[in-house]
Amino acid sequence: MSSLIHFHKHLVEKGPEGFLEKTVLVLLIPLGFLYGSIMWARSLLYRINILPSFRSSLPVISVGNLAAGGTGKTPFVDYLLNYFEIHGFRPAVIS
Repeated sequence: MSSLIHFHKHLVEKGPEGFLEKTVLVLLIPLGFLYGSIMWARSLLYRINILPSFRSSLPVISVGNLAAGGTGKTPFVDYLLNYFEIHGFRPAVIS
């Protein structure tokens, strides 16, 4: 388990202990609020068609999110490729 994940688990389960952990938490709260506000504004701009979106004429399956590694995305994409090829489709992967 990476040290960042361990640190996050510690903060969630036991709460901040000591000056450093309390300082990190105090800094992360406004950053989380800022990030959430930016994502809300971005979503709004898409909904009111200020930011352009693209609608493909072909079916699209999106696999993944912001997690970087270790969540099983690559094996799942391999599974999907094999499944669709067996059923007569010609899938493509865009990374």
